Amino acid sequence: MISLLKHEDEAVPILSAQVITILLLSGSSKFSDTDLTTYFNWLSTLCQKPHISMQDLAMQYFAGALRISRYRLLFWKPELSCSEQVVKILKTKKDLQLQYHTLLILWLITFEPKIARELNKY
Repeated sequence: MISLLKHEDEAVPILSAQVITILLLSGSSKFSDTDLTTYFNWLSTLCQKPHISMQDLAMQYFAGALRISRYRLLFWKPELSCSEQVVKILKTKKDLQLQYHTLLILWLITFEPKIARELNKY
C-alpha cells in the first residue's frame, strides 16, 4: 500500500494516502515505523507543493494520523521534517482552512508531554 505513494499519476498517491489514513485509524492494520516514516515523508513533500489544496490535504491526513500517540511521536522525530513543514505553512500561508488544519495538528501533538515540552523551539 505504501508503495502506491510513489505512483506517477498524482491522483493515485492522494487517494492512497486517504486509504492509508483510514487504515491507520482503524487499528486493524499494523504499519511498521519504516512504513509510517515513508508515509509522513510523502506528506511532507505534499506540503511543499505550490497548490494550497495539496497542502491542505496533507494537513488533513497528518491530523487524521496524529490522533494516535505512537504516530505523534514518530511525526515529531527530528530526522523527519514534518513538524518544520507544518510550522512553515502556518507562518506563511494565509488560507483560513489551511491554518485551521495546521493548528489542529499542533493541538494534537501537544497531547504528548515530551512534544509539548519541546514545542517552544518554534
